[in-house]
Amino acid sequence: MGLGALVVLGVAYAWFFGAQTICTLSVRYMGRRSPVLFETPAQLRDSSVSSTPHAHASCGGYDFELPWNDVNEKRSRSGPTTCVTAFQSGNAFVFMSSAPRSFADFLANELKVDPSALQRAVVGETSQSDYGLVRTILETTPSDVKPFMSKRRAARDGWLLFIKGIATPSAKSGIFEIHTPDLQGFQLEAAESRPFAITEELFGNDGEVDLTFGQKVGGSAPAITQAEINRIIQSIRKIPTSAAVSTAIAPPSQRK
Repeated sequence: MGLGALVVLGVAYAWFFGAQTICTLSVRYMGRRSPVLFETPAQLRDSSVSSTPHAHASCGGYDFELPWNDVNEKRSRSGPTTCVTAFQSGNAFVFMSSAPRSFADFLANELKVDPSALQRAVVGETSQSDYGLVRTILETTPSDVKPFMSKRRAARDGWLLFIKGIATPSAKSGIFEIHTPDLQGFQLEAAESRPFAITEELFGNDGEVDLTFGQKVGGSAPAITQAEINRIIQSIRKIPTSAAVSTAIAPPSQRK
């Protein structure tokens, strides 16, 4: 094959597959720098629910149960949609609520596009929940981006991986699926690895909830177990709008 033919082939490849190749090399580099990009949602390994005596709490329009009764009232803080609960053990719990599809609305606002159009482009359908959008992001890995895919698909998957890298910096021990009668979502980090923070992102058609469990990596403080996390997740219930109130944490003896 002559030099001229090689040049023609090179130009043709660059024209048809140059952008996809650059994108492929870029996301593979991202994957080497951030292995979490290769993680995808897996089934939760422990579905047990703690039976420890609990405290009742309300925050951001939701009721839920806490499997600990050593609340440190002086260090705890609450607001309309965010509540930080500190415990005598040194552990902490953050509850945040937001409107449905708030993540899609945020991304759409940054990109100056319609939220429904964004959902259709990424997920293939529109929804009042961010679950499908977030699931698509978390299921995308650098291995999905290839030189011979369409430019549109390569650009989309590259963008999804960029978002995934920002959204999941602390999921080294895994990403896990969460399902309740009212909410579905994902847990970042495995409780048994005792990470500094465990995050839950839960989505419903009438609202979204983010939970963060903070703990010391070492030391004598009790580790937060998956059964305790499951107790909180499975107990979350939306309060009717007319009855919604700010945070109130009460000991088991005062629970109605």
